[in-house]
Amino acid sequence: MDYNRFAKQDLAAMLEIIQSSIACNTEDGVKGLMDKTRILVCADYSISGFGDWRNNRLSLIKNIINLNYPVEWMKIYNQLKLYEKDPIIWRQAAEGGVHLWTETYKLFGEKTSKDFIVRASDFGIKHGVSGGITSAADGTMSIMTFSGPKERFKQYHRAILNVLLPHVNQALTRTCMGALRERNFRLTAREYEILKWMKDGKTNWEISSILNISERTAKFHVQNIEHKLNAVNRPHAVAIAYEMGFVH
Repeated sequence: MDYNRFAKQDLAAMLEIIQSSIACNTEDGVKGLMDKTRILVCADYSISGFGDWRNNRLSLIKNIINLNYPVEWMKIYNQLKLYEKDPIIWRQAAEGGVHLWTETYKLFGEKTSKDFIVRASDFGIKHGVSGGITSAADGTMSIMTFSGPKERFKQYHRAILNVLLPHVNQALTRTCMGALRERNFRLTAREYEILKWMKDGKTNWEISSILNISERTAKFHVQNIEHKLNAVNRPHAVAIAYEMGFVH
């Protein structure tokens, strides 16, 4: 990740959100993180939550933290189970990561219900950027959505959410899902060393050069770290490591 691409004031705000995420364990705290992220990505509305995830689809919404999504829209969305018709949810369940709505609507254009888009647009939910993490081990899917009536969302905003997602997701998990699930935290000295370089954004090749090991060995250690921390990717592993005090 090239952090030089971000404006200095945005980078400072991102670092503040990451630090605040580490100790956050209340709904109000999560709403504060969501609101600060909402401002950074130029959104009007934000909502986040968890659901049951099986076979690359969301089967049930269980925990919701609503910053300021229109209440009437949420009633309609839940009563009619519109998450079963929502291309944003489809893509999130299938891929995870962070996506711009404009790209997702193009991807699922032929399958997307025009009625769904019209209903959402009536409440100002027309454009946005969303991110989440799906866990096959837990059978859960998290999602954070930032939206608004105007098309203001660019790749820059996607990049911001891509950095913040793993950290805010940890706060969301802690708040919605309770205490940390039991994990094997017995990292080796070498894994701690590699985790430090992962935190600094180094690639497997860069880590191999720094530690004078093969790139294949570096990749092996990174995968072991992700497995032990029950992380779905490198940024998620780093976010969990911050929470556990493994890195600072």
